[in-house]
Amino acid sequence: MRTKASAPLTVKLKNPGNRGAALAEHVRSILREAILSLDLLPGTVLDKNAIGEQLGVSKFPLTDALSRLQDEGLVEVRSRSGTVVSKIQVKEVLQGTFIRRSLEIEAVREIAPRVTESLIEQLDHNLNYQLSAIQQHDRTGFHEFDLDFHKLILDELSYPRVQQIIETWRGPLDRARRLHATERHQELILNEHTILKNALAAKDPEAAAQAMRVHIDGALSLMVKFMEENPSKFASGN
Repeated sequence: MRTKASAPLTVKLKNPGNRGAALAEHVRSILREAILSLDLLPGTVLDKNAIGEQLGVSKFPLTDALSRLQDEGLVEVRSRSGTVVSKIQVKEVLQGTFIRRSLEIEAVREIAPRVTESLIEQLDHNLNYQLSAIQQHDRTGFHEFDLDFHKLILDELSYPRVQQIIETWRGPLDRARRLHATERHQELILNEHTILKNALAAKDPEAAAQAMRVHIDGALSLMVKFMEENPSKFASGN
């Protein structure tokens, strides 16, 4: 059965506005964000003609963009139903969390002894924005501030390849996290972020590493529970 076949007609996609050689990459970015934000849900059939008409692009950059998304595991091509938004792969969520856990724990341990006042001020501002998003029931806003909190820390590390690795695995993690996010979960994240910020402010590398470990392990525990309770949204893989 075709799921949400009309979704590309009802989801408003931003026009790429770039007619150069990088058009396919712009289209990929637009569709990727729509998938990660759950505007296009797992199982959604992608109507290529409708998407091309919305974005004002021909089939060639669109086909290229979808091929790149397929390489990322965000879409899949089925012989009967066409191109669909992939279900979230459980194995990729677990693998992405493992990678993130390994790198981010070491990141805070590395930067804690040399943390700057500027970073702590930026983290404090970010925490205030997270609280405001919770109070305004802004799930999307909170998610973005959550990502920004971790980016601020990784920026301080100044290892761009580490950030690139984490970004590569952000897709399956982001979709899973957005699906199961609740206000109570956001409050837990805010509290864990605050503990982590305080450990960094104290320049205590082991306390910071432990705070990050608790934060990521807690998120994984909630995610696994959600995946078990909502198997239709996930694919177990091999």
